[in-house]
Amino acid sequence: MNDFIPEIWAGEVLADFPKSTVGYNLCSTEYEGQIKGLGSKIHIPSAQKMTVEAYTAGVDITPEALGSNDVELEITEADSISGVIDATKQAVSPYGLTGIYSNQGSLALAESSDKKILKAMATGAHSDNTIDTVTLAPGNVFTTMEECATRLSEKSVPAQADKFIVMTPRDIQNIRKSTDYIPAKDLDPQTLVTGQVGMIYGFRILESMNVHTQLIAEIPDGDPVHRLIPYGMVGATAFANAIPADLITADKMEKQYGLLIKGLHMYGMKVVRPEAMGVIKVDTGEVGTAV
Repeated sequence: MNDFIPEIWAGEVLADFPKSTVGYNLCSTEYEGQIKGLGSKIHIPSAQKMTVEAYTAGVDITPEALGSNDVELEITEADSISGVIDATKQAVSPYGLTGIYSNQGSLALAESSDKKILKAMATGAHSDNTIDTVTLAPGNVFTTMEECATRLSEKSVPAQADKFIVMTPRDIQNIRKSTDYIPAKDLDPQTLVTGQVGMIYGFRILESMNVHTQLIAEIPDGDPVHRLIPYGMVGATAFANAIPADLITADKMEKQYGLLIKGLHMYGMKVVRPEAMGVIKVDTGEVGTAV
């Protein structure tokens, strides 16, 4: 263990992080450089729509006052992992336990943030883009996705925009037999993104078990519980990662023979273009218990 270099492990953990997530790659991350730490906040300008008026030659124009309705993106999340590898177990193990648990910690942090991103996408979508209570099946997936595309178009999302939908493996199994489903093997591999398994009606289909399902204890007694499938335009959600590289470390313990692996992930996310995001509410078959 004397040849262990914490900085190398830290770098490898961080390098694997984006590869382990689906939501991260669907977000705009251009604001990360302006974020410093927990509680940091930046203001993202949102330009108002300008008014088109008829022009008459020789008549003075009256310009309208232009403002900006800023959207705040704040670092609100702080996830951590920690664990101790006993030096005696490391010594007798034929495997590199340090690397294994560093990777496991990275995956745990990635999964935690991915769940929060996908939930934020679904709950932050414009209410007009909500497709109420459906059960996805080969017979209705085309009309459902057609409706999703129409809702986005009605909100002025360009037809050529890079659009996506995130589904669970079970949802994908339910629609895979549709003649409109195009599997990834039939698509240009250079155009695929992390987690993409197919295409339908111009939407990238991404697979994830981190799609948000409502908690039965939070839904009124007897009301249906839904799985919230987010769909929309890539970049409509902003994500800012505020973790410095030296916060994921593997250090020798001072008072025992072991190695402490710890990690801290600080970040924030927000749907900055709600009109470009929507949600499909899929009935899970369960009902709420809240009274």
